[in-house]
Amino acid sequence: MAKFATTSYGASGGEAWLKKPGTFHARVVKVEEPALAKKTQLPLNGFRVTFAVLSGKLDDGTDIGAEVGKQFDYLFFYPDSDKTPEQNLWPIKKITAFLVGAGLMNESAIGQDVDVELQHSINRQLVIQMAAGKDDFLDLHYSNIYHIDDPRVASIPRDQAALKLLPAQLRRDPKSFDLEKITGKASSASSSAGGSTNGQSRSMAGAGVGSKFDVDDV
Repeated sequence: MAKFATTSYGASGGEAWLKKPGTFHARVVKVEEPALAKKTQLPLNGFRVTFAVLSGKLDDGTDIGAEVGKQFDYLFFYPDSDKTPEQNLWPIKKITAFLVGAGLMNESAIGQDVDVELQHSINRQLVIQMAAGKDDFLDLHYSNIYHIDDPRVASIPRDQAALKLLPAQLRRDPKSFDLEKITGKASSASSSAGGSTNGQSRSMAGAGVGSKFDVDDV
């Protein structure tokens, strides 16, 4: 069980790894917490999620078919007590986007500290936008992770057969999403510091946010 402060939010390798940017219908394959540095295997201040492409849309307009089944991962960093609230804002946004996208929390809890079990996200499906990063790596585009039924990504192709495998309780009516709460454009959000991972206390000091967030690309 891990506790996270939350707020509004508006890969490289062999042939089996995704290298093309785009917006993807993806399945969560693995969650590594804490994440380990790939070279030294030392623990990092965050968790790593591995995704598999089910469908989607490539930025270059080419057919998605050759990319289906390929994997990519993303390292979500926890807020750092040595950084300012402003510097910690994007890590919190990205974690919040993942938690809502994977159905581990509802946007009604945004602005609060939440206790979630990250491993419960395995085999869940969401929509995620990956952009070209440095050295042929892919990087998360802003905090663009969405619940599979989020109306903002209704036009992104899905694997309909894969969607049928999801339990009914993980699906949502697109009209049920409080997009103002998600983007923070109608209210301010504040969250306290403090959290735990794997039953051990993990400081989120400096993660408190008290200003209105107006991020256009979320």
